[in-house]
Amino acid sequence: MKHEFVVAFLALCAGVVTGFVCRNPYLPQLTVIVNKDIQDNWVPKIELKLVGYDATTAYPENVLRITTECKEGIEFCYRDERCVAIDYHNLPKLGFYKCHAMPESWFKASAICEQENAHLLVLNSEEEFNAIKEILETSMMEGAYIHIGLNDIDREGEFVTAQAEPIANSGYVKWGYEEPLRNATVNCVALDIEGRFYNIQCSRKLPFCCEGEIQCD
Repeated sequence: MKHEFVVAFLALCAGVVTGFVCRNPYLPQLTVIVNKDIQDNWVPKIELKLVGYDATTAYPENVLRITTECKEGIEFCYRDERCVAIDYHNLPKLGFYKCHAMPESWFKASAICEQENAHLLVLNSEEEFNAIKEILETSMMEGAYIHIGLNDIDREGEFVTAQAEPIANSGYVKWGYEEPLRNATVNCVALDIEGRFYNIQCSRKLPFCCEGEIQCD
């Protein structure tokens, strides 16, 4: 759910910010947006823009923009606050998840997750795996391996997560028998229904699960 409150101010600067001189008297508009985070708490986000001045098109979509006065023109400060769609499963205190049954290569799967403002699944606990396993079983995908957000593409044998963190920092590492393979041609990782990791070729097409942190309404 999202709530928006819009407040319009009649003047942009009246000596509020020392040292700044406003030469473009646009009408400022403040928007407060509230989304849920992975802890199921409401998180407020603030967007301040100028009515009549459109300088936001150069920035990526789904980025919170905060506008401030400056001596000549407009200065934008922004940070990435991406949210996933409502068709993601909300698992309280874990995150938001969506599993895709259509097999894709690891790179295509990763790109699809990014398009959905998410990343390939990175397991952090046995609890999280059990929750994902239930989603897979419900989706009739319990017999398949799935792509997950682990790889050693940059350096052989040094596995990192979708967030570029060492695998040891993830909190969940469970390799299958004689895994990982010491083979430069297999650089991506798949997960089986028992929660084990397997080193595979990135070109292999498998179902996959995406994981996000904030959900839109």
